[in-house]
Amino acid sequence: MNLKQVPDRTADEVCVLVERDLQRITDTSILQGIRTFLITPRVEMRTWGWEKTPADYPVWIVAESSRYDYGIAFSDYGFAPEHSWGLVFLSHRNFDADYCWFSTLENAYKDSRLLEEYREEQTGPGF
Repeated sequence: MNLKQVPDRTADEVCVLVERDLQRITDTSILQGIRTFLITPRVEMRTWGWEKTPADYPVWIVAESSRYDYGIAFSDYGFAPEHSWGLVFLSHRNFDADYCWFSTLENAYKDSRLLEEYREEQTGPGF
């Protein structure tokens, strides 16, 4: 867990982190699926509510659904550095639970509804 101040990142730096994780993915269908949802990273302040005094920390949204209130985030705070990639509700402003944070972008995607959404778009609902 990290709640100590770290240097601010830029959107370009976050893009480099995303690309680094994408290069590690060997399953082309997973890679293609993730790329479908990637956006230009945008920073949001989200509340870490697991301490006595809640505080806000920057989180970068890197992928999002066009249909659901759902996305993938990167953060240097919260469950980082071990689990920097998180599944978040876009309408909420907190970090969500620890089981929603992963060590890689690929693992976050595999556990997300984005995977289901991508498969539905490829095959149609109910397949």
